[in-house]
Amino acid sequence: MKLFWVLILLAYNVSAEKFFYEQEPNNSPIDGNHFKSEQTILGDMQGKDQDMFIWNVSDGDADFQWNIEFEGLPGKLTRLDLMQVEFTEDGSGVTKVDTIFSMSSPDGSVPLQTNNLVVTPGKYYIGLSYAGGQSKPSASPLFGDIGLEDMESEIQQENNQIDSIEVKEQDFYKIRITKGYKINQARIKEDKNSKESPYSLRADSTVGIYFFNKSLWLDFKINEKQTNQVWKVHGQSELGKPLTLKLYDSANNLLASHQSDKRGTFYLSDLKLSVGSYLLELISQDSSTAIIEVANTGEFVSGNEAEPNNKLKIANQIKIGEAITGRLSDNRDEDYFIFEVDEELSHKQLKLSVVNDNKENLRFCLWDDNQKRLKCNDTKEDIILDNLSLSTGSYFISLSRSANEAPYSVNVADVGPRNPIMETEPNDSFPQAVAMNEKRLVKGTTVGNEYDFYKFDVDDSDRMWTIQAVGTNLDRLMIYNARGDAIQRATNQAKSNRLKLSNLILSPGEHVVSLNGTDSKYVLRVFPAGKIDESLEREPNDSDIQATALNIGETKKGLLADANDVDLYHFRINGEQGLHLKIQPPADGALSYQLDREGVRVGRKVSQKGEAVEFKGLLKPGEYQIRIQPHRDLSDDLYEVSLKTYDAYTCIEDCEPNDNPYQANNMSGVSVVKGQSGTHDDYDWYFLPESEVQRKVTFVDKVGNNINGIVGFTDYGKTSLVTERNSKEQLIDFTIPVNKAGYFRIQVSKSDYEFDIKIDNQPVQQQIISADVSLSVSGLPEKIKAFSPESQRLKGQIMVENKGHEIVDVHLKIHTGDYRWITDISTDELQLQPGETKQIPISILTPAELIDTIITRIVFVAETKGVVVKQYSHEIKADTNAELVNPEEFWGVQKPLLGGINVAAHSMGAKRTEEDIAMNVSSVGYGFDELFDNMTALNSGLKYRGGRKTEKDIVTIEFAGNKPVDVVGTILNPLSGGSSYKYLKDFELHLSLDGVNFQNVLQGSLQPVGAEQSFVLSQPYKARFARLYMINSQDDIVKTNLSLGEWKVIAAPDTVFDSFNIASPNHGGFVVWSKPQISGDWDKPILTEELEHASARSRSNDDWQWVIGFHNQRAAFIEKIQWLPSQADTGNRSNVEPMKSVKVFVSSSSNVGPWQLVADEKLDTDKSLKEITFEKPVWARYVKFVTDNVKISNYAYFPETIRILEKQVGSDYQSILGEWGELSHQALYEKLNPANKLTVKDERQNHSKNTAFDISQVKTTKGQVQLEYAD
Repeated sequence: MKLFWVLILLAYNVSAEKFFYEQEPNNSPIDGNHFKSEQTILGDMQGKDQDMFIWNVSDGDADFQWNIEFEGLPGKLTRLDLMQVEFTEDGSGVTKVDTIFSMSSPDGSVPLQTNNLVVTPGKYYIGLSYAGGQSKPSASPLFGDIGLEDMESEIQQENNQIDSIEVKEQDFYKIRITKGYKINQARIKEDKNSKESPYSLRADSTVGIYFFNKSLWLDFKINEKQTNQVWKVHGQSELGKPLTLKLYDSANNLLASHQSDKRGTFYLSDLKLSVGSYLLELISQDSSTAIIEVANTGEFVSGNEAEPNNKLKIANQIKIGEAITGRLSDNRDEDYFIFEVDEELSHKQLKLSVVNDNKENLRFCLWDDNQKRLKCNDTKEDIILDNLSLSTGSYFISLSRSANEAPYSVNVADVGPRNPIMETEPNDSFPQAVAMNEKRLVKGTTVGNEYDFYKFDVDDSDRMWTIQAVGTNLDRLMIYNARGDAIQRATNQAKSNRLKLSNLILSPGEHVVSLNGTDSKYVLRVFPAGKIDESLEREPNDSDIQATALNIGETKKGLLADANDVDLYHFRINGEQGLHLKIQPPADGALSYQLDREGVRVGRKVSQKGEAVEFKGLLKPGEYQIRIQPHRDLSDDLYEVSLKTYDAYTCIEDCEPNDNPYQANNMSGVSVVKGQSGTHDDYDWYFLPESEVQRKVTFVDKVGNNINGIVGFTDYGKTSLVTERNSKEQLIDFTIPVNKAGYFRIQVSKSDYEFDIKIDNQPVQQQIISADVSLSVSGLPEKIKAFSPESQRLKGQIMVENKGHEIVDVHLKIHTGDYRWITDISTDELQLQPGETKQIPISILTPAELIDTIITRIVFVAETKGVVVKQYSHEIKADTNAELVNPEEFWGVQKPLLGGINVAAHSMGAKRTEEDIAMNVSSVGYGFDELFDNMTALNSGLKYRGGRKTEKDIVTIEFAGNKPVDVVGTILNPLSGGSSYKYLKDFELHLSLDGVNFQNVLQGSLQPVGAEQSFVLSQPYKARFARLYMINSQDDIVKTNLSLGEWKVIAAPDTVFDSFNIASPNHGGFVVWSKPQISGDWDKPILTEELEHASARSRSNDDWQWVIGFHNQRAAFIEKIQWLPSQADTGNRSNVEPMKSVKVFVSSSSNVGPWQLVADEKLDTDKSLKEITFEKPVWARYVKFVTDNVKISNYAYFPETIRILEKQVGSDYQSILGEWGELSHQALYEKLNPANKLTVKDERQNHSKNTAFDISQVKTTKGQVQLEYAD
């Protein structure tokens, strides 16, 4: 799970930060974890553990300064040692360890850091260890010192209960190693540096220096203007190499000296220097490096500020514990102060106070040494930060923006040891989040309206967590991912003293939480709350890409305790399916939901408090999203959302979806309209088809609804109908014009509605059709193999019995929950005598690679006179542990079409008829030719314009050649521009021999899915022309913006065609790679028929070679290769050489071999076609050409065209250009040479290192790996 944590962090971190997680064992310098360059090291220590890391510093790394930041274990004393280590000759033991420096974190709450380190190429060893710790979080009263005494007894008891929960203490640490500024080396010559000839330094400029000898001499000058300033000479020596700094005046008097500390830091500060030259002597070791700067610093002040101090560089230095008074004169005045925090102070709590004497508006800011703003306040009041905890370094205070004169005093005081239970500042932003103590408990306050950020670690991956804040004036509680995005929040709508985030499922690792309040006093705690409930939603799930998957048959639980929260779920169905969505809010909560299909609303309802809302309807294939939000009544309890199958084919009342006019229920022959609307904020739509006569339709209310909630339209809800309302008799009349359909929208005041329907004042006589028929299915399995590369053939029987006393005619239909499942029924029309039973064999072919746990529902329907009288459903689950059922090779296209050529493709020579081109002009639509280009993509293909004036929407194509072909089927792919609601739905295929007289050979319907869908004709039909009639779109609207991506017409697989040049780009041929890289676009012209005279210049002695691949990387049976030499006129150019020979290799495996040599030919110097014919055709997925190179810098002309011809297509060979499945790499080669398959169940159980299967005694082994397992 540790690795998972690292991956989570990497996925969400938007910076360039690199993470490295410790790998055990790493307890000593011998087995330490190696790393290099910038890294953030993440690790944990438990028991007697200690960790070692080896920092490999390169020559390039040594050109930079380096920074180390260290966060120790929460609540424990954690120590980092940076060491140099010497080993025995064989490297098996350690002979010497030198600790360069150490960093000790008493409780992990404040990061420790050391900056501007100078390193040398080689290895540094970083050791981590810890002890019991110095923190005592229970030493302070839980509430007394932040003024929550009135809540203490209640919450103290609750916290005692939380303390009793067994929870693993936080044991994570973090080491961040970052690259600083590049070291600009001073140009000091070895033989030219001496006391008499020093190197001159410029003020405020850091330089790198290299010790050729043990001492180095530098100088700098002070002029008249600089005598009032305070100076500091400081720098950093190379780690592990001490340095002594000495300062002399111009008379050679020693003024001061300083020895570098263990981290290499050296300095002489608080220097007040008179006009003149000053000499610096630096004494170190040979061949070492250091950096040095002579810096103009702010003056140390005592009592009053010293002007000027209006810039960071000249900030007044203040001593800890001494108050400084000052004055802002106006809005343009700024005052800066600087103070230092050493390692001792970094373990203390500091109090920073600014007394604003006149209570004038001013801005206070606290900055770090890198001028990064840590905290800012605009206020008239005093500034009191009594809980500052700062890591080592320099810090700046700025005061500004006062419109009037503003006297003030500033003080930074040491107030003693830090209490790890108390909040520490600064913690106002995500990057400043402060580590919580080992109990994940903190007490704090907010000043004005502010956010406090904290971080904590989790290592119990099987638990849920609760984050709770108790206190005054709390506004918002939020938890974030590693990128800084809030993933869940609780808002204090009820103005209570408690905010809570419950049932959190947190991945192991670091998490950040923030609490927002206004002058708040609070206790914040994070604690475990039981084992993970796998049915719980996973936050965040409030965006499209983060929506939680909800599979059919599943129930999920979620929490919507914040008014602005939203939970998104998604599911996909691959076939028309009846589904039942149910959302049960908690007893004291109310919710609303919206169900969308690809951005279009399908259903929406609002619940009352504690009331379940449901959707039951027949849904089309596609991607669906469920959006759930709180509605008025918030609750801290969980809601439930479930998705189940539903017998939708027998629905006769309020059949969802019917939320818009395009989904309206047909009212034809219906005497009563009933359903639910009203309080659920739901629309229900109904329609009557168009008629040649005008009609008056009357709705008569039966349950006391407001009839004003019914509205009538024509034109899909765009034009209102003439309406008459009679409130007294509770009825409403609508007049539907001639040749218009009527649409009726119902949204009434009560949840239930019921209306009697009259047409032209006459009650509708609804015909009741029924039949006493039983329906059942046997033989189909309940489970089939998941992730099988093969299809599975399922066989069974349908039993239909007539239990009545009259003859019944029954029509059988089979609906699958996945359009890819192909059903085959021996007969679908039955006539049953009274008491007669018939059994009808059926078979179902599944697709390959079914996802584990997916359940596919198959619905068998019996109809009489177009009315469903019985239905039976059977569910089949894909399971990795199930047996393979009747495996068959999977092709993705129906078998009668397998290998057949698409004779409608432009690449085959087909073309649209002149009549078609004249009819389908730009005002009708566009993209007609894209139907025949063998490509589909979003925003491509044919798109008809809405409102076009065409009588019929047809496209006509003429096949290549002048001979008829046997057409066996058609393939259409809806993937195109626009919404799937605009994809073509119903169509007809017409064929013709002469282009004039067409025969309707197929009526079909497409699923709204952007994938190839194949249709087989009842018999082959000879034809030279094909015409596609496009009737309507998926939303059943005529003359809408209908679209279609691809239309193929498939000839019988045994149809004879001449050999195809499969190297042609028109047929999918392409150059895969060349070696060496050759300039220019020579690889494109050598496959085309144009004479483009491609040439290239030789840049090496290596042979020229290139590899050609074919359509969808399929393997073809090739007979010959044609090489047309360059036809360029090279004249008398001496730097042009001909290609003298070519070797041809083939591979049926990959574009890098293994290769088989099939030809080695000399090339003639003339320009005639060279033809290489094989004695026997050879299988090739890739063909490699190798030619001798020419002299370096000379040019060679490549062939104008290379043609690779496969075997002639006919009864014994089908082309790779035939239909073998959309984008499939398989073709006839795989059909004739099926891959070896695992025919017996694998009993080896070699799922771990300890149970590895011994392959030393076998030549080959076969197996199958699954998710969550490995062999």
